[in-house]
Amino acid sequence: MKKTHIELTQKKESLYRDVRREGLLIKATEVTSTYTIRNEVYDGTCVVKKQVSKWVSDEEERMVEYPLREISKEEIPGLWKAKVPSFLLKKDGKFYHGEIPKEMTFLSSNVIDVPHQCAGGQQGVCCARLEASPDPKGCAKVRARSVHIERYDWITYGYETFGTNHTSFVVGACEHYKKCPPKKQLPAAEVNRRRLALASFFFDDVESMNDVRRKIASRQH
Repeated sequence: MKKTHIELTQKKESLYRDVRREGLLIKATEVTSTYTIRNEVYDGTCVVKKQVSKWVSDEEERMVEYPLREISKEEIPGLWKAKVPSFLLKKDGKFYHGEIPKEMTFLSSNVIDVPHQCAGGQQGVCCARLEASPDPKGCAKVRARSVHIERYDWITYGYETFGTNHTSFVVGACEHYKKCPPKKQLPAAEVNRRRLALASFFFDDVESMNDVRRKIASRQH
């Protein structure tokens, strides 16, 4: 059996909290954690047999800012090609770009002052064209898998992140937006009938929702 020994190494990781846009600045709190890692390593090699333990040995916080500068539409493909971690704001017919950390993620309400129009019903917003069908029923953005905000002239306000670990495409204003009609409210009896039909796929011998509840309760004990 090969002999092993214990080695300690350190690794730094950063995450970003309270990420927000203020004008042409992206602001955030950068939290950098230093991890001390205790590994069991094979003698005479750098091969780790297993990680024994890991803990935070130091943590630092600081405020960071990433400025946005106006760029032309023609500059954007080059940023994609170069895989630059990017935040791209589209507003009033202009584009504003900033290079950001790959790990940064955004909450849309901290970036634009209106609900995301492609949110599928969140905050009372629902677009009837949010599907991949051909126009005019569907949306070209959906068909293209929601990338390249610069290609859609009818999207007049929004932002996109690309080249990052978690990409996003948020629409604040769209000339093609079509509000979904109000959902039809089903009678309570019909709602229960559909629930029972669905539950029947999981439970063979249920004849009422009370039977379903008893089955669920028995599985929780």
